[in-house]
This record gives sequence, structure tokens and C-alpha cells, in this order.
Amino acid sequence: MNTPKRPPKIAYHRGVGQYFYRLDGKFFYLGTDRQEAERCYRRDIARWYARDCRPPAPPQDEITITELLALYVPAFKRECPKGTHMSTVLYWLGEFERSLGGLPAIEFGPLALRRYRESLCDGTPARRSVNRRIQVIKNLFQWAVMEELLPGGAWEALRAVKGLRRGKAPGTYEPEPVRPVLWEHVAETLPHLPRPLRDLVEVLWHTGARCGELLALKAGDLDRSGPVWTYSPQEHKTSAWGHTRVVCFGPEAQAVLRRAMMRHGMGCLFPPSDAIKEWAEGCRTHRRPDQKPNTNESGRTLGDHYRTDTVGVALRRAIQRCNEDRAGRGLAPIPAWHLHQMRHSYATRARQQFGIEAARAALGHKDAGITLTYAEMDKNLAATVAATIG
Repeated sequence: MNTPKRPPKIAYHRGVGQYFYRLDGKFFYLGTDRQEAERCYRRDIARWYARDCRPPAPPQDEITITELLALYVPAFKRECPKGTHMSTVLYWLGEFERSLGGLPAIEFGPLALRRYRESLCDGTPARRSVNRRIQVIKNLFQWAVMEELLPGGAWEALRAVKGLRRGKAPGTYEPEPVRPVLWEHVAETLPHLPRPLRDLVEVLWHTGARCGELLALKAGDLDRSGPVWTYSPQEHKTSAWGHTRVVCFGPEAQAVLRRAMMRHGMGCLFPPSDAIKEWAEGCRTHRRPDQKPNTNESGRTLGDHYRTDTVGVALRRAIQRCNEDRAGRGLAPIPAWHLHQMRHSYATRARQQFGIEAARAALGHKDAGITLTYAEMDKNLAATVAATIG
């Protein structure tokens, strides 16, 4: 909880001959009568506390979208839970400001929102992406109403604009659903990844975990008291909502982790420094002890673990190198795939062998309905039913 700010003191200005106080760098004069000055002072300080100790906002009929965003963005950064796409939302808000920043916010109604949405539908975005961008704008106006920066009708009017529906959204497209990746494609890619990422990809395949849940994993984080090891990450996708996440490691995943622990001990099991070390070991020549320092060094240093985006970049480059190698051997290229597809593969295998409830527990979902979007239907089972009773 933030410590409440101390209010300014009322004082008498001899040169001006009035009582005054100073707030947020401005002087407020209250007249010559002490009792009336103290009454006005208490009223102004009460309003200041009601505004959460912030300067008064522009009048509701004058505040522009740019001014509204200047107040909203700091509040959004404070309240936005970790794991959400903060940078994406801030980018969308920046695009919104560049388009309509000078418009008074009170004049931005349903018609203006629909026109802005139409400008987004230029053939490049997905329908759901456009709907999310419009919802971000609605959230902005909802916050403004809550902070009494705009009248209540401003947000209620925008809520009347419904989201784009499938098949009725020209200028957008429907992305292909995420499908499981085949192990053959993963295995072909592994030799072209650096050593720590090879281990990471293998562990992800055998656990169905999200990439971000394992990047900072250390040996000390593992519970190895039972035949199945477990790990509870402190930060994960649903931690902001109070959900707990337990990642389980079976024999195959344990074999990979043991290999990593032999190299790194109690440190991070998938460090970028291991990739640099592997690269240096493969170099034919090395720097001499008496060689002059490299003047082109940027001063950047390696972190103790990878970021999710850098792993994605490394994977795309590995797939590209894999296909170049296959082309040289006269083989067809493997399709591009991403890390999250391995989670779908794990869910599909779990559903086929143990059922949907087991797949739900393995992925850490609260609702089996979410798991259905990950685990593919067992077509062989459907064919067996058709052959038996069809």
C-alpha cells in the first residue's frame, strides 16, 4: 500500500496580503479572511485526496484523447498483471493516439469507434486481433469513467459497438488453428539449435510446459523426492489470478535435466552462456592472450537465462538452417513450427492415452473446455466406433 502524501500547509503571504498554499508546483490564493481561507483550504485538500493526490484533470468537455492516455498509461502499467502482453497493448494505444490524439475524448462515440475499426481492417489483421484492439479502447474509456474524467455515458455508448463476427468482417482473416507438431520435425531441428536450447526443447516436448515457465529453471527449484519430479514456477500465465502451476517431469525429461545439471550444477539449467561456450569450442581459431581488445564491443552482457522471444528467434533460424541442409541432400523441407505447438502435441498424446481429464491436469488447466483447443480429437477412436456400430 502506498504511503499517503502529506498535504501542504496553509500560510500567509505578506507581500500579496492573502492566505495561500502551494500544491503540485502551483500557488493557490484563498483571500484575506482567515476563516474563509481555512474553509476553502479544507475543501481543496479533500478534493485533492479524492483525486488520489493527483493534479486536477482538464474539464470533461475539453480533455483530449492524448491527455487521457497520458493519465491512463501509468495506471495501466501499475495494474497490468505480469504475463500479459503489455507491450502489445501500449503499441495499440500509441497507434490510437497517432490517429485521433487531438480529438476531445467526449466526442469519441460509437460512430467514431466503428470508423476507426474500419481503418484497421485493411486486409492484414486477424478478426480476433481487431476485436482485441477495440476492447483495449473500451477499457481506456471505462477507466476514464471510473476516474470521473468522462461522464458515464461515454463508456456505455462504446459498449453498444459489438465485436466483429466470423464471416462478417471484411478486411480481416481467420488464422489457421494451432496444430500439434510431429516429433520427426522436432528431431530434425534439434541438431541446429545451441546446446541449452536443445535441452529446453526436449524438456518442453516431454512435459507440455510453456516455454516461459522453464527458462529460469534451476536444480534447486525441482522437487526430486518422488519418482516424478515437480516444479512450481512463481510467475506463469495465470499467476496474477491466484492459480498455481505444477510442472511434472517423467523419466524422459529427467534424463535431459540430469544432463543439464551435470554441466551447470545449481545454476540456471538453460543459460545462454552455454551456447557461447559451445560455439567457442567449435571455433578453429581463438583470441591470443596478447591480442588487443575488440573496440567494436557493445558493452551488452548475457543474462542468466533466455527470454521467450529470443528462443523463438533461435528456433526460426534453426529451422531455416535445417531446411538448407535438407535441400543440399535433396530432401523436402520441414514445415515451420513454433514452441507452443509442442504443448498441443503433448496434450494430444495425453488425451489419446489417458483421456481429456488427464490432459487437462497435465496442462494445468482449470477447465477441460480449454484443453479441447489443445488436444486433437482421436480420429482412430472415431473410426473404431464407426466400424463397430456404424
